[in-house]
Order: sequence, then structure tokens, then C-alpha cells
Amino acid sequence: MSSFNIPEEIVIDILLRLPSKSLVRFTCVCKSWQDLIRSSSFARSHLNRNTARRSHRYLYAYHRSTTDHEPAKHYQHSLFSVETFEPCLNLRHPLWTGKQFRIYGSCNGLLCISDKNLRSNSPICIWNPSIQKFRVLPNIGTPLRLKSTYRLIWNPIRKSCIRKSHARLSFGFDPQLNDYMVVRIVESELSNLVEVVEVYTLSTNSWKRIRVTPPWSNSIYIHMGSAFLNGIEYWTAKTCSGYKIAAFDTRSKQFQELMVPKEDSIWLLLVRVCQESLCFFHYYEGSIDLWMMKEQCLNKVGKAHLPEKGGYPVPLISSSMDNELVIMHQYRDEHGLEFDQMAIFNIESRQSIRTGIRLERKDFGYFDGGSYIESLVLLSD
Repeated sequence: MSSFNIPEEIVIDILLRLPSKSLVRFTCVCKSWQDLIRSSSFARSHLNRNTARRSHRYLYAYHRSTTDHEPAKHYQHSLFSVETFEPCLNLRHPLWTGKQFRIYGSCNGLLCISDKNLRSNSPICIWNPSIQKFRVLPNIGTPLRLKSTYRLIWNPIRKSCIRKSHARLSFGFDPQLNDYMVVRIVESELSNLVEVVEVYTLSTNSWKRIRVTPPWSNSIYIHMGSAFLNGIEYWTAKTCSGYKIAAFDTRSKQFQELMVPKEDSIWLLLVRVCQESLCFFHYYEGSIDLWMMKEQCLNKVGKAHLPEKGGYPVPLISSSMDNELVIMHQYRDEHGLEFDQMAIFNIESRQSIRTGIRLERKDFGYFDGGSYIESLVLLSD
């Protein structure tokens, strides 16, 4: 770098400001730039800068690619600008299988993807679309010996039955171990109880089966997605007595049960990660109560009234303001037909902004969408 007669620290500062795609191209400039950009320290600094300054951020969604009424084959995954909500990149499966896939998690520029309906032979990929690098996870040792891949459950918002998989994946980063993890949990087809837990770590590129069972014995089912924070997976569960927050600690290999905030008329309870904290969202009759856990204490941080019919919240982790949520709203088009659209809801002003991103109604009761931030993770693979 000295051949350019520019101090090295200035060159590094300039490069850290660039998008990932440009940095990949610049690895061809010279050997010293290649070594720098492909180093883990530079990748970490680049990600930290993007996170702190909220730059190179996007929304991702499985959306209708046109505005007219066309069949489901015209739905696709894309990245969208957080400013204009215009599509920036179509996300095609890195294995070019042509099959529909689902995004099971987004973390530090990586997406965890697999088949929409998980099977024992479903390929699982950790993928960085901003640099077009991916890793196919090794085969899981435990097959899914299920007669069917889903069961029917009641959705209180849709007021109809939806399909829910017997198995699911979650994906996240453990800062203490400095490692990325995929957790697969399989429920028994007969009892609805957790039957198999397997954990994949990126550093070892291997799966480990956890031979433990949950402490609860009453009927339980996994409900409406999960959250991964500091090596612990959290999910909302429904039992005969009501909602609970279940958790699995990948370090201690133990299940936990968290206290659920006491509220009346809960239609739906979601758990998500927002501002590096665990958050709970109560949805009922068009309102959302927000709770945040800080230092093992659960505090109510606000209430929001959705101005329009329908929708349930998903926190926008990399939001431009701390009081914004990505939500799904139901709208009617000029023909009177209902459709789901991604919207940005400001809790403080109680105003929602339509993004124009039309979403598919997912079989499992939630939409495939969230936030994404560019990174160089996996570049050195």
C-alpha cells in the first residue's frame, strides 16, 4: 500500500466505507489489498462500521414480483433499499436448485436458508449474498422419520388453520464463542414435545446432537418463529395453560422457561431480538404491547395501536430509528381483494409507511422478511 504514497491508515479508512461488492473487486488490485480485505480483522471492522453507522442496510422479503394478480410462481426473494424500498438484488438460491427456499435467519450479512418444508435431505446453506459466497452444511446425522412434514394449527389472526412444520431451524451468532450457529429442533409427531436438538457451528463445520429433553411435560408446540441471542434460542410456545417463552442454551445444553408478561386478551405473543435485547410483543385487537428484557428484568416499554386492520410485528433490527418496526399489514387493492404488504411503523408518531412490497401469505403464519446488513463474512472461505 505504500506504493500509492498514501498512509496505510487512510487507505484502510477509505476501504472500510465501501460496499462489500466493491471490496471483492478490489482484492484484484494488488496482493497487499487482497491480504487486507480477506483478513478477519478487516471483515470485523467493516461489519462494525456498517452496524454503528447503519450503512449498507437492506430489507429482505419473499414478495410478489409484479403488481397484477399472477400465480405464486412469480414470488421471489429480494433485497430492498431501506430508503426507497426499491429492489436492489434478486436472491436466487446459491445452489441453483430452482426450488422454493425459506430464509430461517439473518445475522451479520449471512442468511440461513433451506427448503420451505424441511425434510431429512433438505440442503441447508449459510449464504452471504452481498459477496456471493456460501457454505453447504454437512448432512445431519438424524433423519426426520415423520409421516408428514407439517400439522394443522389454529391461527388467531387469520382465524383459520395454517400448516406448521414438525421441524425448524434458527440461526445466530454467539459473541462469547465468536461463532455462528444453526439450531435444528424437531417435535414429536404424536406428542408435540421436542424430540431432537442438533447444533451446527461454523468454526467446526459439524453438527452435534444434544441428548436432553425439555423439563415440561404438558403439550406444547412451537409458534410463530424464534429469536437467537448470545448463544440462546428463544421461541414462543403454546401449552394447555397458555403461552410461555421456551429457550435452549447452546452452551449449557439446557432448556429454560421464561416468565411471560401477564396481560389480558392475548391473541398472539412473539419474541424477537431488538437493540441487542430480547423483546416480547403482545398482539391483540389491533394493538401491540412491547416488553424488553434488560439484566434479567422485564420492562414494558410502550404500546402501539395499529392504524389499520391486521398485521403482526417483526422488529427491524437495523432500523434507522430505535422506535421503528417492520410489520405486515393487510390492505385492499382497487379490486377489493386483500393482500399483505410490508410496512414500517413508527411507534412514537403512530404512523405507518407503506413500502409497496407485497408479501406472500406463508403457510406457517408469518411472512419471510426482515433486515439485512452487508458484510465480508465467508470471504476467506
